[in-house]
Amino acid sequence: EWDQYYLHLLPLVLEHPKLMLAQSKEMSETLRKIYKASSDFIGDASLSAEQQVALKTRSLCIPLLADNPWEPSDEEDDTIIEIVLEDRGLDAIPNDGSEERTKFDNVVVQYKRTMAYLREILNHTFLRAVFHTSSRQAKLEYQEVQRNFINDHSNDDPDDEPAKFTALNIIEYIEDDCVCSNDKALQSITNTMSKMVRYNGQTLLDWLQSFVPIVNKYLKATAQQVLDTDESKALWKAHFASQITLAEKTQMLVFQSQYLRTADIRLIQHLNEGEFDEKTLQKLVTKLSSTFEPYKPDKAIMQYLNQHTRQLGLEPPSFASPKEKQHNSGKSERQKLAEKLASSDRKKNRTDRSNKKRKRTDASDLKSRSDGKSGNKKDKGKVPFGKHCRRPSCKQRGTHKNHA
Repeated sequence: EWDQYYLHLLPLVLEHPKLMLAQSKEMSETLRKIYKASSDFIGDASLSAEQQVALKTRSLCIPLLADNPWEPSDEEDDTIIEIVLEDRGLDAIPNDGSEERTKFDNVVVQYKRTMAYLREILNHTFLRAVFHTSSRQAKLEYQEVQRNFINDHSNDDPDDEPAKFTALNIIEYIEDDCVCSNDKALQSITNTMSKMVRYNGQTLLDWLQSFVPIVNKYLKATAQQVLDTDESKALWKAHFASQITLAEKTQMLVFQSQYLRTADIRLIQHLNEGEFDEKTLQKLVTKLSSTFEPYKPDKAIMQYLNQHTRQLGLEPPSFASPKEKQHNSGKSERQKLAEKLASSDRKKNRTDRSNKKRKRTDASDLKSRSDGKSGNKKDKGKVPFGKHCRRPSCKQRGTHKNHA
């Protein structure tokens, strides 16, 4: 994934000096001109991630820096002259010895010095970013590359322009010695597609489009532009078509002539076998999207998925939507916490009730003993049953329960 990594890191590195220099109030007029957008950054409305990053790079600075951030190109001097001519509103380089020529040369020198200064910062920033986002082993190898570079140039002629260790030295090393095959990534992508299950309520259009980003990722990993019929069928189309309900297939068959030309119909006639043109199918399901019933797997889909998961050794399929899964996951955590708190409260309540009951019993026994000794008749009903008075006259009057 080096290409992807580099593509996203480059605009961050280019923007870093701009932010730092602006914050430290060291942004000169020449720096402002270099950090002038050469194209507007449109955003992500209609562009791929790669196109967005490429445009963002051009939106940060002029092509002189965006295209050659680490070292000057062979045409840099000519490019700077063209920029200065445009800045000063000139059609040609002024004549030697004139005041205008002196000003022109001074601006050219300013651009060259500023570009050298910026590249010093950019190279340092990039090398630091790569170093701190790499593994320990990669760091050791980067250091070895730098040591070898220093040793190779230790005996250079001191009168020559000194050789500089730049980001290109590490980039070349990574591309030549570190970039590996995508076997593991391809296996991961293939497994992900095999595990894809159409959830309840997912429209046929959304189900079709859910395969687009991961198929693009597979194409990038295999350095292909398109997949042939057999490969695309084995990779995702057969799995996709097996999760279309019979009702949806019937509806497409009935209405396809209403929305598609005869030539287009032939491109999707083998949909059930996993052979179809995805753009043509997308056109049809878009037209019919409001007429399909909310998706729920039918008997044929369930039979396919059960067999599919058994063959791959996967868990039984779940038809919950991503939002439902997230909600249930959060709900289960809340339920666990609530149950834990409820259990703690019940335990505490039982303990409190037990302590209160014990205190009441102890107080009752103590009061009974006290009444038995003193013959107190004010607290009626406090004498234990076994100590009630047994005299017939008291029983007759009904007062035997009030004293011992």
